[in-house]
Amino acid sequence: LVAQKIHIEENEDRDTGLEQRHNKEDPDCIKAKVPLGDLDLYDGTYITLESKDISPEDYVDTKSPLPLDLEEPECTKILDLPYSIHAFQHLRGIQERLNLSAPLLPKEDPVLNYLSRRLGRSIEEIGHRIYEGLLKNSSSWVLYN
Repeated sequence: LVAQKIHIEENEDRDTGLEQRHNKEDPDCIKAKVPLGDLDLYDGTYITLESKDISPEDYVDTKSPLPLDLEEPECTKILDLPYSIHAFQHLRGIQERLNLSAPLLPKEDPVLNYLSRRLGRSIEEIGHRIYEGLLKNSSSWVLYN
């Protein structure tokens, strides 16, 4: 589906009506009853750490008071990366990053509610606690996830 969507986007200037024809003729689009352009092809999945017998509190200090200036968990502040993130400019997704879109999670999303109750009152607080955890353990896949 992603390849079909890219093909349509690349060729619809030369072939007007390409997307409409595709939506009418493609068996998957007919079955979905939703135009391909309206589908979110990058839907995510969330699995709790506890479902894998991992407790976030083992990796994040939730008891210490927070400072006024909260830090974001930015990888380049934590690790000396052996490469530059700018080394990926040849990748299409990086070149066209302005065209990328991802819907923001609504505030009532179960993922945010779950994390907020467990690790902090806001995403900013959670991010700061993860940042502090990464300073102590920069190789923790739990914290990066």
